[in-house]
Formats: sequence, C-alpha cells, structure tokens
Amino acid sequence: MEQPQSVDIARKVRTLLAKAKSTASEHEAAAFAAKAHELLVKYNLCLSEVSDTEQAGADRTAQDTPSGIYDRWVRIIWTEVTCAYFCEAMVHGRRAAGAPVTIIGAPHNIAVVMEMAPYLVKTVRRLARAYSDSPRYQRQFGMGAAMRLAKRLRELANSRKAADGPAGATTLPALYANEGRLNREFIAENFHVRPARPPRAVYNTPALSAGYALAGDISLNSQIEAA
Repeated sequence: MEQPQSVDIARKVRTLLAKAKSTASEHEAAAFAAKAHELLVKYNLCLSEVSDTEQAGADRTAQDTPSGIYDRWVRIIWTEVTCAYFCEAMVHGRRAAGAPVTIIGAPHNIAVVMEMAPYLVKTVRRLARAYSDSPRYQRQFGMGAAMRLAKRLRELANSRKAADGPAGATTLPALYANEGRLNREFIAENFHVRPARPPRAVYNTPALSAGYALAGDISLNSQIEAA
C-alpha cells in the first residue's frame, strides 16, 4: 500500500505533467516536466535518508506500457525515460516491434515514467507531423528526436548525480546504484531474460537531423520552482 507521502508526491507530479500537456508553450511544458523530475529525485533522496536503504527500495513491481510499441524511436524514449527515473525497461517476445515495454521499479517511480514518457512521445509526434506529412519522414524525424532526448536525459541524470558538490556527488550515485541493483534482482527472480540484440545502425537523413535539432528545444532544464 502506498504511503501518504508517496500518494502526495504522485499527485503533485501528475498535476505538473497535466500542466505540461495542456500548455501551448513548449518552454513552459518542458519546465513543468522538469519540475516533476526534480520532485521525484528529492522524494527518492528523502526515502534513502529516513529509511534503511534495503527497505526503501525493496517494494518492486512491474507494469506494461498501455499498448504495444511499433516505432523504434518510441521505444528509445520509453527506455531512456525509464532509466532516468530509477527504473529498468524490458521488451518481451522475439520481436521488439509491436511488443509492450515492461517497466520495473518502485511504484511511485513507475507512475512518473507512465506520465513523462507519453508526454515526450506526444510532443515529438506533434513536431514530426508539423515537419512532414510523410510517415517515412515522420519516423526518421522521431528517431532523431529520440536520440537527442536520450542524450539530454542522460546528461540530466549525470548533472543530478553531481549536484550540490561532494554531498550530491555521493548521495545520488548511491541512490541510482541501489535502485538499479534492486530492479535487476527483481528481474532475475521474476523474468527469463534473453541476451539483448545489438542495436541496428541508424543512417543520417535530413529528417533525422531536423528531429535531432528540434528536440533540443524540448528543454529539460527546470524553470518553474512550484506548481
């Protein structure tokens, strides 16, 4: 059962992401989304500080994405968001195309992944449709945008780990490492995992370059301090 603090944090995050989806400003949308990430990081740090580390992260669960995912760039976004929010992503079946992604992690972290990833996918789809009417070029645009978002999400996670000098550099890496270990232990106990296939090559095209460039405007830097 979720604790009251967990429910309150989840509610705040949902409110922020709802604002991100409803605003007409790309800048404001990114700021609301970034604030949601900031709350999540602070909440996990609070858990690690007030509870035994094992107990704080021991509550693991698994949840599938709402539907199968056919586009490779969409899977990339889901996977990278999952990693940024202290979770692990798994794809079932022999073929990745059309298979749902299973998110492994603490329930409150999964709740944020389930809000943040669709928000980013929706934003990229809108930009891709504005770029071209061709489904082919839209997919290429989406791949470029996903690559840029993946890079930015990793940079954001690294900046969080290094924040606030020596204390931040010590606490957040330990938290990320512990959450990752607990997630992997849950996977090992509950799933049969096949070796991952090597990623397919991605060839640069004008549409991919456009997606990569425009995804830089989906800023992940926090600008709004309160909902």
